[in-house]
Amino acid sequence: MSKEDDIYFGEHAEAALSNPAIQAAFSRYKAKIFEQWMATGLFQNKERKDLWRLARSIDEVEQELQVMIEDANQARYDLQNKQN
Repeated sequence: MSKEDDIYFGEHAEAALSNPAIQAAFSRYKAKIFEQWMATGLFQNKERKDLWRLARSIDEVEQELQVMIEDANQARYDLQNKQN
């Protein structure tokens, strides 16, 4: 991916993470997953593990968006220093 691509995607990732609707959607979805997890029995290991993995996948998406923002910042820095 080019530095310009990194910047492009990073800007969109930043917009996504700063969007209150997206943050609310992530929070609501995590809450639903937690409610489902709480409703499982202690010995429903597969269901509990599946729900835990689902919750972790939301965290992974948020982390990946953060990495995209960091990549964009690095790309901006690199391009700026290359020009100087």
